[in-house]
Amino acid sequence: MIVLSVLVTGVGYELVIDHPFGQPRPSWLLFVVGGPMLFLVARMRLEYEIFGRVSPSRLIGFVALVALLDALRGRGQPLEVPVSPIGQEAADVRDSEA
Repeated sequence: MIVLSVLVTGVGYELVIDHPFGQPRPSWLLFVVGGPMLFLVARMRLEYEIFGRVSPSRLIGFVALVALLDALRGRGQPLEVPVSPIGQEAADVRDSEA
C-alpha cells in the first residue's frame, strides 16, 4: 500500500507540474491530496502492526490533509448558494437583466 501511495502522489505532482497555473479539476484532488493521505494511512497501519501504537504526528498530519482537502474542494465556490428553487430563479433573472 505504501508503494501505491507513492505512485498516486507522483501522479499528483505530475498534474501540478504540467498545469501550474491552470484551473485545477476536482478529480485532481484524488491524486494531489489522496496520495499523501494514503501514505499516512499505510504508515500508521505499519507502525501499529510493528510497534502496537500510532504516532500522534501521523494523526495530526492526516487531520491536516483532511482539512486541506475540504478547503480545496470548496475553493472557487460562492460563499452563499441559494437553496430554494425560488432563490435560484431570482438569481437567474438578475443575471439575464445584467
